Amino acid sequence: MDLFAPEQTRFILDSIGVDVVSETPSHWMCLCPFHHNTDTPAMVVDKEEGVYLCNNAACGRTGPIRKMIQDITGKNIFQTEVLVLNAQRGSKFNTVEYIKRQVTPETLPEYPMDRLVNAHDAFWENKDAVQYMTMNRKFEKKTLKEFMIGYVHLPVTERRKVEEFLIIVPMFDKDGKPIGYVGRGLYDKSFHNSYKLPKQHTLWNIHNAKRSGTTVVTESSFDGMRTWQATGVHAVATLGSSLGQGQAEQLSRYFTHIISAPDDDKDLEFKTNCVKCRQRGHDICVGHNTGFELGLKIVERTEGPRVSWAHLDSLKRFDGNKDFGDLSDEQIRYAVDHAVSNYEIMRRM
Repeated sequence: MDLFAPEQTRFILDSIGVDVVSETPSHWMCLCPFHHNTDTPAMVVDKEEGVYLCNNAACGRTGPIRKMIQDITGKNIFQTEVLVLNAQRGSKFNTVEYIKRQVTPETLPEYPMDRLVNAHDAFWENKDAVQYMTMNRKFEKKTLKEFMIGYVHLPVTERRKVEEFLIIVPMFDKDGKPIGYVGRGLYDKSFHNSYKLPKQHTLWNIHNAKRSGTTVVTESSFDGMRTWQATGVHAVATLGSSLGQGQAEQLSRYFTHIISAPDDDKDLEFKTNCVKCRQRGHDICVGHNTGFELGLKIVERTEGPRVSWAHLDSLKRFDGNKDFGDLSDEQIRYAVDHAVSNYEIMRRM
């Protein structure tokens, strides 16, 4: 099996027109070209092995990256090898241009505000939605009003094969302009964001959080809402374990102190000959999980702010909870008030 550098698999995906939406430490998250996936990315591509898999049950396409090239472009074996060789040699991959494409655009597409207002009204009229957010997710009514929580019912369409019932959290750009919503299933753990939500270019709740020099960075909007409810600090959310260039720029520009509060993923992935750990000064791989990697990305990609980590007891979250928002309000306050320096976290490791 071939091994690639991450930028090499990215070069191939860009070359054959596969849309990369986000990333994890080990995978590119892509819109699946085989079933014309347009919302939340359904395909994962291993950065180093080039193996791809669509997680959509109705699609399920999988295989090595050479097969993807041939299936999408119709290239023969020789043409495929030329493309792979170009990627491995880096003959056409332009890192500067790649970075430029990740920079936050000056303006992001506006989402109709009246839809968010109507969804907020519909939320309070739906008893199941209110009970789920207040009883199951421990949100106070003031928090649900502060963040304009909504409810939408998406019917079956030609593109949407099943109807969806969603709790939605509106998202605004840095200037407070509505740009879409983050959606979670009311009756199942499904996720559905508004069409082409530009989440890699901006942080959830940045329009409120930028008014203060300190913020807490969480992975999800629910975690950020619980942080505000418990501490009064306006948190921001990356909406996943990746950190886009635009998100890093906003953290650098608007804050002097960042408290990282990612998910506490339990399963560590250890790699042989781990380049990333060697670059960070370790002789061997110290293990990777997506939450911890997000915290490291915040440290490495922001310039200027002091970065701390929400308090962890021996690097394990209170009561074994994975998500920051699963803690009680008292635990969240303690974790934020007793944030640990990045130096201390690295010393423990």
